[in-house]
Amino acid sequence: TSISCPTTKFCAAVDSSGNAFIDSSGTWDSGTQLDTNGGFSQVSCSSSSFCMAVDGNGGYSALSGSHWTQGSVGTSAVKVSCPANGYCVAVDTSGGFSTYQNGNWSPVVKIDGNNTFSALSCPAVATCVGADANNNVLSYASTS
Repeated sequence: TSISCPTTKFCAAVDSSGNAFIDSSGTWDSGTQLDTNGGFSQVSCSSSSFCMAVDGNGGYSALSGSHWTQGSVGTSAVKVSCPANGYCVAVDTSGGFSTYQNGNWSPVVKIDGNNTFSALSCPAVATCVGADANNNVLSYASTS
């Protein structure tokens, strides 16, 4: 179960049953069943028009405007952070990360052995901090 509120007037929430809920008018909608692959582990929204939810089993659901689309991340992504519309970073249960850009996920890159990530925050494109279950903290900031 996870919630993301990029503005004071918009929030998205997901649950472990695969439902997504939106509040854009002070009242939560009744939810939409999006994931039947084990339920969501996290959602991140950069704005009221873009959100990404991952399910920990390789699936994702992306909200663009008012339409959800589903697909495969290519890894067991458990945490996701989206600092800009159309751009996200996801980390997985085996030390890898992947980026979402232009509607596609990049191949997974191993950066933390086989450790499971427990937290991720990306305040800007190509700038992230993550923590794993062994209390290691990894950071990345683009120099370009």
